[in-house]
Amino acid sequence: MLERGHTVFDCQIVRLLLENDVYQSYLVDCSDSTTAKLFLLLPNPLFDQQQRQSFFDHADWLSFQTFPHVGSPIKAEEIDGKAACLYPFASGTPLVKSLDEGCSVRQALKLIKNIAECLSAPHAANLCHGSLSPETIYLEGDTPYLADFSLCQLIRMDYNSGINPQFTSPEQVRGETPGTASDIYSLGCILYHLLVGQPPFSGADAFAIAKQHLQGEFPYLPEELSLFQPLIESLVKLTVEERPAIDDFINQVTQLAGHQKIDQLYLSIADDNAQSEEVADKDEVSLLDEAIDNSEIAARIDARLSAHAVDLQKSELDEMQKEKQCDPTDALDQIVREEQPGFWRFVLVLLLGVMIGSGLYFLFYKQSPAIPPVVVEPVVDPDRGLVADLDQGLQLWQNADFNSAEAQFKKVISVYSDDPRAYNNLAAFYAAQGNYDQARNYLEQALATDENYATIYRNLGAVYAEMARGSYGRALQLDKGQARISLPVFSSQGIINPQPVVADNTVTQQPSSKEEPTSPVLAEVGQQIPAAAIAAPVVSGESQPIVVDQQSPLPIILAKWSDPDIDINGGELPSTAKGEFLNESELGDSAPLVVKQENAEMFLQRWADAWSRQDVGSYLSFYAEKFTPPAGRKRVAWEAQRRSRIASPEEIVVSLDDFQIAQQENGNLEIEVIQSYKSDILADRTRKIFNLQPSETSWKILRERSLGVSR
Repeated sequence: MLERGHTVFDCQIVRLLLENDVYQSYLVDCSDSTTAKLFLLLPNPLFDQQQRQSFFDHADWLSFQTFPHVGSPIKAEEIDGKAACLYPFASGTPLVKSLDEGCSVRQALKLIKNIAECLSAPHAANLCHGSLSPETIYLEGDTPYLADFSLCQLIRMDYNSGINPQFTSPEQVRGETPGTASDIYSLGCILYHLLVGQPPFSGADAFAIAKQHLQGEFPYLPEELSLFQPLIESLVKLTVEERPAIDDFINQVTQLAGHQKIDQLYLSIADDNAQSEEVADKDEVSLLDEAIDNSEIAARIDARLSAHAVDLQKSELDEMQKEKQCDPTDALDQIVREEQPGFWRFVLVLLLGVMIGSGLYFLFYKQSPAIPPVVVEPVVDPDRGLVADLDQGLQLWQNADFNSAEAQFKKVISVYSDDPRAYNNLAAFYAAQGNYDQARNYLEQALATDENYATIYRNLGAVYAEMARGSYGRALQLDKGQARISLPVFSSQGIINPQPVVADNTVTQQPSSKEEPTSPVLAEVGQQIPAAAIAAPVVSGESQPIVVDQQSPLPIILAKWSDPDIDINGGELPSTAKGEFLNESELGDSAPLVVKQENAEMFLQRWADAWSRQDVGSYLSFYAEKFTPPAGRKRVAWEAQRRSRIASPEEIVVSLDDFQIAQQENGNLEIEVIQSYKSDILADRTRKIFNLQPSETSWKILRERSLGVSR
């Protein structure tokens, strides 16, 4: 984070404006006495050198596209290894504040027309704003100013970071590149808010709001505003091609502004306000008149209290008189007389029923045929077959048999078409391959089948967010594959996160800068493991070094293999390899020992597991000696706090997903993950960054930072 007084772009940092998981924005004072806004991109492993250069090129090109009342970028440079761009700081009042004050219908039409006229020139050049909302529109009198123009084409923004989900277009929610029609849709949402006084959609979270734009159920205007319904409907069409161009929209608003009904509606509102003000004035005058003589008011109050006391006394006397006239013993006798006949009738009917039932039982009991025993059918779990089929598909997936896994999931969908879990697993499979269109399609089908699965709902939100952020790369015309995300799936073990698998049937891991041997073996010195797990290439001649591939749950694996006469891949395994175990004495001493670095993702998963087990000693062992505690705390104080917080809850569950790994020049790794924490005290989901340094066989945590809540 940049500190106050720091100088960048010949500008001085004043204060932080906004921070999310994509960028930070700062208010800065420039050397020419103007005020500007600085956007600083946070580290992202997907932002490679090609994307960085495209960012600078596109920002420079946009800086030459100047339009009246439109805030285009000023320049872009690199700050401390991070990409940054400078935008003009908009003066005036944000529209979001003016919305709280309300406006008349005519004022709403005038404002939306002025905003559209600001967009006319950029749209003619086939440029769009991309994130039009009341937060990016500023007002100086009646003149609007559009801030942060085309920022969404420079920075990977989505509805969780920088784009207001209440005013975004359906194509942006789906992850498509925004265009001029996206601005038209946003104008429709803004016009609706100006007329009605609230945005068209609301919800519990950003995804819940954004998803409503895809359903084609844009809310209708109130009946008194039905004159504007055709215009709103044309602006918010789901299909991009059906929305009007910006100049056509301006013409429609101009025609509506000249309609006679607009003035009538405005006048009726004004009359209502005038009447309410007149009534308020009369009430105020009458109160003042009454308050002129305090003694007279006091006399009136005493008179009213006296009259009320007399009335109350009379009512009490009347009640006492009625009670005296009524003998309570007579009423009691009447109740008894009414209840006694009913009671005895009930007893008589009960005895008669018992006698008749007993007679029928003894008469027909011996003549009744034997009642066959009740056969209880075994309870069949309807999910057993589905879960088994899902597990089979997951097994094929983890074995990198992608074609068979895809076919298996589709087969399960055809058999269990009413169950959303098969759709979810196939969507997770496609998302892991980077095919977000297919993933989105099957997740939407899953929700259409049953929308009560929170996991599917969150998965669809993750896919939408990744697609929205991926549109940034397409806007810059980058020729680079999309990042892959890991989505939770359903299995016999419950909801799990499958490990990412690539075509060579290995778990995806960070590539090493050094060339390493590629012969994996699964045998640990001093610990027995099945020899059948060994898989090594053909070796001959001198003893070959064996590389440890630590993709198994074992934290550290050291192994040797020295038999030059065995073809392990295609030939017969030694006798010890047939379901038995190997130990150190059977491995021999002639093979050199080679250690392979532990997978960083697995290292952090073990860290999360130690936290979940509340094993404080194991948890703290993951941190390096030079670990920097957050907030400037001392190491001893930080460890004491961690011991207390880990030991206090009765149960803790910590899981990590969405790993994004960046290799640093010094051999360290920077890993960004989403951490889910749940205990009997607290539950949250945060985005974190870990800085890892390599140890002899694994990693150590040098630094740990939280980027805030992740949705």
